[in-house]
Amino acid sequence: MVESDIAQRINRAINHSGKSQRKVALEIGVSPQAITKWLKTGNISRENLNGLAEATGVSSSWLLSGAGSMEKGLEPNVVPLPNNRRVSLVPLISWVQAGEFCDIADIMAHDHCEELLPCPVPIGPRGYALTVQGDSMTSPYPGDRSYPQGCVIYVDPDKPVTNGCRVVAHIDGTNDVTFKTYVEDAGQRFLKPLNPQYRTIDITEDTRICGVVVCKMTPE
Repeated sequence: MVESDIAQRINRAINHSGKSQRKVALEIGVSPQAITKWLKTGNISRENLNGLAEATGVSSSWLLSGAGSMEKGLEPNVVPLPNNRRVSLVPLISWVQAGEFCDIADIMAHDHCEELLPCPVPIGPRGYALTVQGDSMTSPYPGDRSYPQGCVIYVDPDKPVTNGCRVVAHIDGTNDVTFKTYVEDAGQRFLKPLNPQYRTIDITEDTRICGVVVCKMTPE
C-alpha cells in the first residue's frame, strides 16, 4: 500500500516515535515551526527528511515515497525473488513531476505516482520511471539501441553522468524536460537524439541533468 500524502506520513512518524514535536525538532536541528510547516505543506528537504526518519525511528524510504513498511530497516522498496535475487520498486511519474523534481532536487516525495514498478537493475533510492513520449529517441537504424514511444525508462538522479549515457534533462528557459543522449566532444557538451530528424541541443550553464537512464522496459 502506498500513502499519497507526505504530510500525513510526517505526522504518523512523529506519533510513532512518542516524542513531542519540540523534541523531534531539537534532535533534527530545526525549529518547531519548521515541523508545523512540514505538517501543513509536506514540503521538506531531503536532508531534513532523513533527519526526521532518524529522530522518529521510521524508514526513510517509507517517509519519502509511502511505499512498504514504516518500520526502519525493513527495506520496504525491495521485493525478494527466487535465488536470493531482489528487485527495487520505483514510482512511475509524469514528465511534469520529473521537471519539478529536477528544479527542486531535495524534494523527492513521489506522492502522486501512477504506480510502483519493479526495476530489473540496481537503482538508487531516488530512482523513478517515466513513459517515453514521442519518437526523438527512436533509432531508424536496425540493431541500434532504441527507445520507442510507450516504453518505460528507469532514471537514477544519483548516477554519475558520463559521455554517451542516456539522460533526462531540464532545458534552460523552458518548462520542458527531455530524454536524450549526453555527448561531450571537442570541449562541447550537448544532448543528442537518436532520431536524426530531431535537432541536437547545446548544453548551457542553465541546463540541468535530472538523472541517468539505467534501463528500459517495453510493455507487450
